[in-house]
Amino acid sequence: MNSIAKWLVIILIFLSSCDTSNHTAEGVEIGISRLPAITPTPKLKRTPNVKAPDFRNFSFPICFKSIPEIAPELKKITLKNGKMLLDQGDFGLTEQILGFELVNVSTKDLTGDGKDEALVTLGVRYFQGFTSAILLYDLSGRRPRLIWTREFGDAAFGGLRKIEFTDDGLITEEYGTARARNHPTSFIRKRYRLKDGKISETESATTEVDLDQAKFLGFPDTNEK
Repeated sequence: MNSIAKWLVIILIFLSSCDTSNHTAEGVEIGISRLPAITPTPKLKRTPNVKAPDFRNFSFPICFKSIPEIAPELKKITLKNGKMLLDQGDFGLTEQILGFELVNVSTKDLTGDGKDEALVTLGVRYFQGFTSAILLYDLSGRRPRLIWTREFGDAAFGGLRKIEFTDDGLITEEYGTARARNHPTSFIRKRYRLKDGKISETESATTEVDLDQAKFLGFPDTNEK
Protein backbone atom coordinates (compact mmCIF):
# COMPACT_ATOMS: atom_id res chain seq x y z
CA MET A 1 0.00 0.00 0.00
CA ASN A 2 1.44 3.28 -1.06
CA SER A 3 1.63 6.33 1.20
CA ILE A 4 -1.44 8.02 -0.31
CA ALA A 5 -3.58 4.96 0.41
CA LYS A 6 -2.32 4.82 3.98
CA TRP A 7 -3.35 8.44 4.60
CA LEU A 8 -6.79 7.83 3.12
CA VAL A 9 -7.32 4.88 5.51
CA ILE A 10 -6.29 7.01 8.53
CA ILE A 11 -8.69 9.81 7.55
CA LEU A 12 -11.59 7.38 7.07
CA ILE A 13 -10.97 5.78 10.50
CA PHE A 14 -10.90 9.25 12.17
CA LEU A 15 -14.12 10.36 10.50
CA SER A 16 -15.94 7.16 11.42
CA SER A 17 -15.12 7.74 15.12
CA CYS A 18 -16.86 11.17 15.16
CA ASP A 19 -20.64 11.07 15.68
CA THR A 20 -22.21 14.42 14.97
CA SER A 21 -25.70 13.11 14.41
CA ASN A 22 -26.82 12.80 18.06
CA HIS A 23 -28.26 16.27 18.90
CA THR A 24 -30.81 17.17 21.53
CA ALA A 25 -32.85 20.25 22.18
CA GLU A 26 -30.75 20.92 25.28
CA GLY A 27 -27.25 20.40 23.90
CA VAL A 28 -24.88 18.12 22.05
CA GLU A 29 -23.88 14.73 23.40
CA ILE A 30 -20.21 13.76 23.17
CA GLY A 31 -19.59 10.38 24.76
CA ILE A 32 -21.11 10.42 28.25
CA SER A 33 -20.86 14.18 28.75
CA ARG A 34 -23.38 16.81 27.65
CA LEU A 35 -22.75 20.46 26.89
CA PRO A 36 -25.34 22.70 28.59
CA ALA A 37 -27.74 24.56 26.38
CA ILE A 38 -27.27 28.32 26.11
CA THR A 39 -30.30 30.07 27.58
CA PRO A 40 -31.09 33.72 26.98
CA THR A 41 -30.26 36.18 29.78
CA PRO A 42 -33.50 37.12 31.56
CA LYS A 43 -34.52 40.75 31.34
CA LEU A 44 -34.27 42.60 34.63
CA LYS A 45 -37.38 44.37 35.84
CA ARG A 46 -36.68 48.07 36.29
CA THR A 47 -38.25 49.80 39.25
CA PRO A 48 -39.17 53.37 38.38
CA ASN A 49 -37.52 56.00 40.54
CA VAL A 50 -39.86 57.81 42.91
CA LYS A 51 -39.48 61.52 42.34
CA ALA A 52 -38.46 63.37 45.49
CA PRO A 53 -40.70 66.28 46.48
CA ASP A 54 -39.52 69.69 45.33
CA PHE A 55 -39.79 71.53 48.61
CA ARG A 56 -38.32 74.66 46.99
CA ASN A 57 -41.60 74.98 45.10
CA PHE A 58 -44.15 73.75 47.59
CA SER A 59 -47.06 74.93 49.71
CA PHE A 60 -46.76 74.57 53.48
CA PRO A 61 -49.34 75.13 56.22
CA ILE A 62 -49.06 78.16 58.49
CA CYS A 63 -46.59 76.89 61.10
CA PHE A 64 -45.74 80.17 62.86
CA LYS A 65 -48.05 81.28 65.68
CA SER A 66 -47.53 84.98 65.01
CA ILE A 67 -48.56 84.87 61.33
CA PRO A 68 -52.37 84.86 61.86
CA GLU A 69 -51.93 88.10 63.80
CA ILE A 70 -49.51 89.95 61.51
CA ALA A 71 -50.78 88.54 58.19
CA PRO A 72 -54.38 87.43 58.88
CA GLU A 73 -55.25 86.76 55.23
CA LEU A 74 -52.32 84.41 54.61
CA LYS A 75 -53.64 80.85 54.51
CA LYS A 76 -50.54 78.95 53.41
CA ILE A 77 -46.85 79.49 52.74
CA THR A 78 -46.18 78.96 49.05
CA LEU A 79 -42.52 78.97 48.11
CA LYS A 80 -41.16 79.64 44.65
CA ASN A 81 -37.51 78.81 44.17
CA GLY A 82 -37.18 78.48 47.92
CA LYS A 83 -38.68 81.85 48.92
CA MET A 84 -41.90 83.74 49.45
CA LEU A 85 -41.33 87.49 49.65
CA LEU A 86 -43.91 89.80 51.20
CA ASP A 87 -44.59 93.49 50.79
CA GLN A 88 -46.34 95.76 53.24
CA GLY A 89 -50.06 95.25 52.84
CA ASP A 90 -49.85 91.73 51.37
CA PHE A 91 -52.37 89.38 53.01
CA GLY A 92 -53.31 92.14 55.43
CA LEU A 93 -49.71 92.37 56.64
CA THR A 94 -49.46 94.76 59.58
CA GLU A 95 -45.78 94.35 60.52
CA GLN A 96 -42.60 94.54 58.53
CA ILE A 97 -41.35 91.07 57.62
CA LEU A 98 -39.33 90.18 54.56
CA GLY A 99 -40.91 86.80 53.95
CA PHE A 100 -40.38 83.05 54.21
CA GLU A 101 -37.56 80.86 52.99
CA LEU A 102 -36.59 77.22 52.81
CA VAL A 103 -33.62 76.74 55.14
CA ASN A 104 -32.91 73.02 54.96
CA VAL A 105 -34.26 69.58 54.03
CA SER A 106 -32.86 66.43 55.66
CA THR A 107 -34.12 62.89 55.00
CA LYS A 108 -33.87 59.55 56.76
CA ASP A 109 -35.91 56.38 57.21
CA LEU A 110 -37.08 56.75 60.81
CA THR A 111 -39.54 53.84 60.87
CA GLY A 112 -37.65 51.00 59.17
CA ASP A 113 -40.14 50.66 56.31
CA GLY A 114 -37.57 51.47 53.64
CA LYS A 115 -39.14 54.86 52.91
CA ASP A 116 -37.60 58.15 54.02
CA GLU A 117 -39.16 60.83 56.14
CA ALA A 118 -38.26 64.44 55.35
CA LEU A 119 -37.48 67.08 57.95
CA VAL A 120 -38.06 70.52 56.44
CA THR A 121 -36.87 73.71 58.13
CA LEU A 122 -38.60 76.96 57.19
CA GLY A 123 -37.62 80.43 58.31
CA VAL A 124 -39.45 83.73 58.52
CA ARG A 125 -37.18 86.75 58.31
CA TYR A 126 -38.05 89.99 60.03
CA PHE A 127 -36.15 93.22 59.68
CA GLN A 128 -34.75 92.69 63.17
CA GLY A 129 -34.79 88.95 63.65
CA PHE A 130 -35.32 85.45 62.31
CA THR A 131 -37.49 82.60 63.57
CA SER A 132 -37.80 79.07 62.27
CA ALA A 133 -40.07 76.04 62.24
CA ILE A 134 -39.52 72.38 61.41
CA LEU A 135 -42.04 70.20 59.59
CA LEU A 136 -41.78 66.40 59.46
CA TYR A 137 -43.23 64.70 56.37
CA ASP A 138 -43.99 61.07 55.55
CA LEU A 139 -42.77 60.35 52.00
CA SER A 140 -44.20 56.84 51.60
CA GLY A 141 -47.21 57.92 49.55
CA ARG A 142 -47.68 59.71 46.26
CA ARG A 143 -47.64 63.05 48.05
CA PRO A 144 -45.85 64.10 51.24
CA ARG A 145 -48.01 63.75 54.35
CA LEU A 146 -47.42 66.19 57.18
CA ILE A 147 -46.80 64.41 60.50
CA TRP A 148 -45.72 67.17 62.87
CA THR A 149 -44.55 70.78 63.16
CA ARG A 150 -42.57 72.65 65.78
CA GLU A 151 -41.80 76.38 65.98
CA PHE A 152 -38.73 78.03 67.48
CA GLY A 153 -37.90 81.57 68.58
CA ASP A 154 -35.18 84.05 67.65
CA ALA A 155 -31.51 83.63 68.62
CA ALA A 156 -31.07 83.22 72.39
CA PHE A 157 -34.79 83.72 72.97
CA GLY A 158 -35.84 80.18 72.11
CA GLY A 159 -33.94 79.99 68.84
CA LEU A 160 -33.02 76.68 67.22
CA ARG A 161 -29.58 75.44 68.29
CA LYS A 162 -29.26 71.98 66.73
CA ILE A 163 -31.20 69.09 65.16
CA GLU A 164 -30.12 65.44 65.09
CA PHE A 165 -31.70 62.26 63.71
CA THR A 166 -31.96 59.13 65.84
CA ASP A 167 -32.88 55.63 64.67
CA ASP A 168 -36.57 56.24 65.37
CA GLY A 169 -36.98 59.99 65.61
CA LEU A 170 -35.03 63.17 66.26
CA ILE A 171 -33.44 65.41 68.85
CA THR A 172 -33.79 69.18 68.96
CA GLU A 173 -31.86 71.73 70.95
CA GLU A 174 -33.21 75.24 71.49
CA TYR A 175 -32.01 78.14 73.56
CA GLY A 176 -33.94 78.84 76.74
CA THR A 177 -33.19 81.71 79.10
CA ALA A 178 -30.94 84.57 78.03
CA ARG A 179 -29.23 87.74 79.28
CA ALA A 180 -29.73 89.35 75.86
CA ARG A 181 -30.63 88.37 72.30
CA ASN A 182 -27.20 86.86 71.63
CA HIS A 183 -26.28 85.81 75.17
CA PRO A 184 -28.06 82.56 76.11
CA THR A 185 -27.83 81.21 79.64
CA SER A 186 -29.40 77.82 78.95
CA PHE A 187 -30.55 75.46 76.22
CA ILE A 188 -33.13 72.68 76.21
CA ARG A 189 -32.50 69.31 74.57
CA LYS A 190 -35.60 67.27 73.63
CA ARG A 191 -35.88 63.78 72.18
CA TYR A 192 -38.85 62.73 70.00
CA ARG A 193 -39.92 59.29 68.82
CA LEU A 194 -41.89 58.54 65.65
CA LYS A 195 -44.22 55.54 65.94
CA ASP A 196 -47.42 54.57 64.11
CA GLY A 197 -47.40 57.82 62.16
CA LYS A 198 -47.29 59.99 65.29
CA ILE A 199 -44.44 61.73 67.07
CA SER A 200 -44.13 62.08 70.84
CA GLU A 201 -41.66 63.73 73.19
CA THR A 202 -39.79 61.15 75.27
CA GLU A 203 -37.06 63.17 77.01
CA SER A 204 -36.31 66.78 77.94
CA ALA A 205 -33.28 68.20 79.72
CA THR A 206 -32.06 71.75 80.38
CA THR A 207 -28.37 72.67 80.43
CA GLU A 208 -27.13 75.87 82.03
CA VAL A 209 -24.60 77.82 79.94
CA ASP A 210 -23.11 81.28 79.73
CA LEU A 211 -22.43 82.02 76.07
CA ASP A 212 -21.53 85.19 74.21
CA GLN A 213 -23.30 84.07 71.02
CA ALA A 214 -26.42 82.06 70.19
CA LYS A 215 -24.73 79.84 67.62
CA PHE A 216 -26.56 77.38 65.42
CA LEU A 217 -24.68 74.06 65.49
CA GLY A 218 -26.14 72.21 62.54
CA PHE A 219 -28.80 70.11 60.80
CA PRO A 220 -28.86 66.32 60.46
CA ASP A 221 -26.41 64.93 57.92
CA THR A 222 -28.39 64.68 54.67
CA ASN A 223 -26.38 61.56 53.71
CA GLU A 224 -27.22 59.82 56.96
CA LYS A 225 -29.43 56.80 56.29
